[in-house]
Amino acid sequence: MMCCVQFAMVTTMEVKVDGSNNDTSEDQSQEIQSLVEENAVFVLTNSSVDPKDISWKHSIKQIIACCIAHSLVINAGINMSFSAILLPQLKENKKDIAITKSEASWIASLVAISLPLGSLLIGPLMDKFGRKKMCLATTLPYISAWLIHANATRVWHIYVARIIAGFTGGLSTVSLVYVSEITHPNFRPMLLSMNSVFVTFGILVTCVLGLWFQWRIMAMIFCSISLVSFALLWFIPESPHWLVTFRNETHSAAKSLRWIYTDNQKKFYLMLQ
Repeated sequence: MMCCVQFAMVTTMEVKVDGSNNDTSEDQSQEIQSLVEENAVFVLTNSSVDPKDISWKHSIKQIIACCIAHSLVINAGINMSFSAILLPQLKENKKDIAITKSEASWIASLVAISLPLGSLLIGPLMDKFGRKKMCLATTLPYISAWLIHANATRVWHIYVARIIAGFTGGLSTVSLVYVSEITHPNFRPMLLSMNSVFVTFGILVTCVLGLWFQWRIMAMIFCSISLVSFALLWFIPESPHWLVTFRNETHSAAKSLRWIYTDNQKKFYLMLQ
């Protein structure tokens, strides 16, 4: 029953053994294990459950939740390649926003400069407010950055948008932590590696759209992608590990586990005292 124990990490555990049961065999005592935490009890089933027995059918919700969380990093890929579309179009149409070579260099590099700031801040923020909430919050500066891009009239507007986009790219690493905490050990390596797939997808989308669309229109398209991510993130559960470890909310953690594991009735039962 390693899977349930891993997700329901309990900071304080008390095991009480009645003196009258001292003669109980060791096998029987192991069969009747229980984890107690305040008002909730996670009771292990009598039948042992191998963590490898989860099927693709019962992991569909995990995969969906991971794809939704990874949608945050699509914008990270877009940020990497957007300047390759933006700068040539600005140079061709100098009536739009005229830029110098120095300004073009800043436009290309500001994302990389501001990205580490977001990466440094996301750790304490996700521990305090939760993985899901920070995933939701991360979409908001992305939306504002693309709106600023779409309505920019001066080069410093683009500077601001690029700084916000880069900073938010650092925040988007919360998706990796979320995925690592909700996935079954068997599927975790694959689902974590999908992060790179979504980043690459963002780069590909940018290059393809750049063939047909003007950069302002592309900014609005990317804004809509962030809006879709924001809407979808409402439907995934909070990390059960965070709920137990940082909030001591075992009841909420159990609800998250029930959502994540469609076959969870065979894995654990939640009993309210």
